[in-house]
Amino acid sequence: MSYAQGRAATSPAGAGVPPDPATLNYAQGRAQVAPPPADPEAARLQAAQASYQQLLGQALGDKLFALVTKDLSSARLLELGDQGLQAAAAAAVGAIGPIAGNQALDTAEEADAAKQFAGALAEWSRGAAAQWLQGPEGQALATKIAQFAQGHPEAVVAAALVAAAGAAAANASIPKLAKDFQVSDSVTLAAGVDLGKLRQIAVNAADLGIRYQRGEVEAALTWSTSKGEGGGPGTQKLAAKVGNKTTALSGDMTVTGSEVVINTAASHQGDGYSASGGTQTTKSADGNRTTVANATVSIGGQEKNLTGSAKYDTSSGELRLDANAVRDFGNGLKLQGGVAGSRDGSGATSATANGALNYQGNGNTLDVAGKADLTTGDLGVDAAAAHTFDKGSVSGKAALDAQNGFSGELAASRQFDSASLAGSLSGSVAYSDQGGTSAKVAADATLDNGLKMQLTALLDQAGVVKASASAEGSWGDFTGKASADLNLSTGQLEALALQLGYKDPNNLRSALIDFKRNYAGGVADDQFDVQLQIALDKLTVRGSNQAHLLDGKLQSNVAHLEGGYKLSDDVTAIAGIRHGFQDPQASSVLVDRNKGTWLEAGVQVKGVPLVVGYRPEDGSVSVGVTIPF
Repeated sequence: MSYAQGRAATSPAGAGVPPDPATLNYAQGRAQVAPPPADPEAARLQAAQASYQQLLGQALGDKLFALVTKDLSSARLLELGDQGLQAAAAAAVGAIGPIAGNQALDTAEEADAAKQFAGALAEWSRGAAAQWLQGPEGQALATKIAQFAQGHPEAVVAAALVAAAGAAAANASIPKLAKDFQVSDSVTLAAGVDLGKLRQIAVNAADLGIRYQRGEVEAALTWSTSKGEGGGPGTQKLAAKVGNKTTALSGDMTVTGSEVVINTAASHQGDGYSASGGTQTTKSADGNRTTVANATVSIGGQEKNLTGSAKYDTSSGELRLDANAVRDFGNGLKLQGGVAGSRDGSGATSATANGALNYQGNGNTLDVAGKADLTTGDLGVDAAAAHTFDKGSVSGKAALDAQNGFSGELAASRQFDSASLAGSLSGSVAYSDQGGTSAKVAADATLDNGLKMQLTALLDQAGVVKASASAEGSWGDFTGKASADLNLSTGQLEALALQLGYKDPNNLRSALIDFKRNYAGGVADDQFDVQLQIALDKLTVRGSNQAHLLDGKLQSNVAHLEGGYKLSDDVTAIAGIRHGFQDPQASSVLVDRNKGTWLEAGVQVKGVPLVVGYRPEDGSVSVGVTIPF
């Protein structure tokens, strides 16, 4: 048989039979013996990994490339993109705040409502954007970004860019990229880069470190560098530490321009004691050098403890010494005290001593503290005691020092309740060498029909006696409040407030009448507010009027009529008219949005009403909020 027939006879069933080499031309022969074509994706990944190895070395390059291919896969980018959209909604809402002098958002209430409105809209738009992100166009974009980052080590920032995309409008900082690489069982290599803000991408800071750990012993060496802000000098820092569970040594040096700061520290934790200390040496740009040393020793535990510390500035000669002791006897009794001394740069010295006794138990508390200036001889004592019993308490406190003299206060309170009445009674009396005597008595009661009453009498340090009374209650759909402030020494009524309200929760009908009077300099200052709201199917109409009178003369008046028509469960259309009047001689000033005649239109989305107003007389435009419909 021929060659072709022999090949056909020995080939597996169904396999193609190659032609006789004798019958092929040169090109056909090359094609027959050439290896199969390489996988383009595998070749791309191999080239990308080689670029990481070339830039960062084989060990670090391989590990960082594995991190990138894992965290910047297309699926991971789509997830980060959705998180970024959520951050975008949060950034849009977080950028809204009250702006003093801006009539559109001049109060915290308006800014808060605008923030809620923006949040509702941002959430809607985020849903649409997230849907696009999961579609074919969004997936194609994620794939391109992933492939670009895999092949460009200098652009690993893409991972942070996607995660922080939502904060682009605010020019937010990109999260620092950092990663630990385990070189061996005992050695870990750490690397990081800080790329600044989204609109000014640059390597602002980088760090590199190595950590060794074997058993309880750990050692680390790190180096970092960062650019200066505003064209200032950059910073280089080298730090090292070594230690175990009980003993540690550390040091670092920071260089910023021509300024150098060197820190050293040591600590040891023993059985029942601990000690620590350190130094800080600073060489400033002008060549001055200062060194400050500190040390602390502590003996004992929480029940018994003695602690001493020292701080010394070698350049100025300033010295401070402290010693403190604590003894906890248990059962709520604790005693503590201490002494401190210092010497300033001129050689002047000072010393103080302090002590305290604290007790708490069986409903009793006692706190006594004293302080003595050993240099001047001044003494100061504070004491407080209290006893709590069933439904009541008594307490007292006193203080004595060289500057303020003596002061003290006694107080008592008692709660009571019965089938028809519940309330409390309290009183206090106080005295001080600086202000004299004052006293206060207060009582409150709640009746079984829900009526709440409160009465307060006050004697101030000037000898003036004042009283205040208030009451409030509700009866079905009606509510009422009343309060009054009276100066008993002069017999003058200082303030009066009355309020009557009605609300039908089923039909969204309500009415409110509010009257307040204050006497400033013997002149009546009145505020009179009226609000009325009715609902007719999908339409709700609301009217209000606010009037301000001074000594019976109208100072200002604002009338407002608005309506809301419900378009859906989440959306209500709003329209209205507002007119404000103000006496040119009035001392109070209306905000601009309440002056003149305004035509208003707006929309309420998910319970947040935002209204735009237009004043035809001068073409002014305002943005504000109203009471939700």
